[in-house]
Amino acid sequence: DYLKILANTELGGQRNSIIALLGKLKSDTAIPLLIAALDEGKNITTNAISALGQYKQPEFRPYFERFLDHENSYYRREAKTALKKLDKQLEKEKKST
Repeated sequence: DYLKILANTELGGQRNSIIALLGKLKSDTAIPLLIAALDEGKNITTNAISALGQYKQPEFRPYFERFLDHENSYYRREAKTALKKLDKQLEKEKKST
């Protein structure tokens, strides 16, 4: 079960592929674990930002914005990418209404 692997922090970086997969699957049950992974650091945080960005959910904006001024350039890049995806989705929704 992917969620059990993600929840097992002892696996460390081995969870990166699972994080990416869960972002593509957009599993609602994975959201709390992905949010928790934002605070783990290194590649886990980078991949968690990217995975949450796949959801394109407006309520995730604060999770991305907190990394815009982070000292880690990878976090900043992924946060900017996630926000661009979100803004693009919101613009698309506005045009369709």
